[in-house]
Amino acid sequence: MAGEDTRSTAQTTSAIPAIPAIPATPATPNQFPSQLPVDLDLEAFWEARHETAKPSIESLRRRLSHFPSPPLRIQRVGQLDADLLDRELLEILLAPMKDAVNLIQPTLTSRILPEMLLVMRLALFKLSIIDHQASYGSMLQNLKYRNEWAHRGGLQSTSRDRKLSIQQLVLYPLITAIVPYAYARSELNMAQHPYSELPTSTTRHTLWNLMDRFRRWYTLAAFINFGLFLGNGKYRTLADRILGIRLIYAKRTVHRNVSFEYLNRQLVWHALTEFLVFLLPLLKPRRILKYLTRLPICSTALGRASKILPRVLRDRTGLSTPLKGSGNSDGEAALSKVIPEIAALPISTCALCWQRYQASQGGSSGVLRVGLPTSDPLDPASGALASRGNTLGKPNTASDDLIITIPYAADPCGCLYCYHCLASILLSEEAADDISDEGGWRCLRCSAIVRGLKRA
Repeated sequence: MAGEDTRSTAQTTSAIPAIPAIPATPATPNQFPSQLPVDLDLEAFWEARHETAKPSIESLRRRLSHFPSPPLRIQRVGQLDADLLDRELLEILLAPMKDAVNLIQPTLTSRILPEMLLVMRLALFKLSIIDHQASYGSMLQNLKYRNEWAHRGGLQSTSRDRKLSIQQLVLYPLITAIVPYAYARSELNMAQHPYSELPTSTTRHTLWNLMDRFRRWYTLAAFINFGLFLGNGKYRTLADRILGIRLIYAKRTVHRNVSFEYLNRQLVWHALTEFLVFLLPLLKPRRILKYLTRLPICSTALGRASKILPRVLRDRTGLSTPLKGSGNSDGEAALSKVIPEIAALPISTCALCWQRYQASQGGSSGVLRVGLPTSDPLDPASGALASRGNTLGKPNTASDDLIITIPYAADPCGCLYCYHCLASILLSEEAADDISDEGGWRCLRCSAIVRGLKRA
């Protein structure tokens, strides 16, 4: 084991370039400052030693760039987030410009959109990269641009970063703003004058082919560059690779500490609201309260609550309905009572259609629940509106809309209704409450318990 460690150490030592040794001078007691004469000039002494070691120091500095340096690792997700933030910022700034242009002419926005993008990109380039060496999205991610060409070899992790050169600052907007503008404008012109439908021998068709090939090659090159970026994390876009600029940390001592508290809160609230949207339609307050009234403890509390709550809340929650088995003779009499106007209707008239028609003409639904009478004086089926002298209030007068369509008989009383009206009543939530409490829905004509329907 010791021999293997010695060989590995020797191989590692041979891989590192040799540092020139400083020539040694014979050591004498008079050369040390503690033993030097008092009248010796120290400045001249150290200057002579500096001149002696200067060639070795210069040689060491020249070979410094060839020494191995640890690679600079920049998080890829931070660079991609910076690009996403820059795009969203561009869209946010373009939105008011589009709205302002639409006020002038609605079709003007689509025609000058490339120019608007060009102006906005150049303005953002001036206010961000030129002034701060970083875009706004990069600054939010603690990133900035540097000249990677000046950090080749072993100078990746140096403490000082070279700023972008003048050539890079000039070519960057040319590649990222002017070239996309020229391509977008040319594409719009070719779409307005269909170059692809022209003969192949024409210059315009050849230009269209060149544009199509350029788009395909650019897409392929961008895809390859993105794959390389995922591998080494150096050049995020194709323009960065061409110009040799790279995103690095603006402050390397700052740790990336992202707080996910707000995101977690939003996820929890989103999941909770989705669950409530799914659950609330399944909850039926009237049915839940009726189940609670069957409990001996809750019946007394609900009875007191029905006396305290306003009538509107009692009707909405179902507390105004008499409790089952309470022996309320008034409620039973109201349920068994038949409205005279409905009883006097012709056999060919649907009582449910007539009730809805009267409610729509009178401006009131007539009853809180279908099949239950009401004491409302504005009810068109009772009170003053029922005795007015027009033909609308007369039960013997049947309109064409009130004649029974697809007659079905209520089971077991046999009263005729429209199939749609009777089926919708029996399948409704209110009928389900009646069936659970009384064993069925009460017929409007005879007040019998209806449990089903059959073909007449």
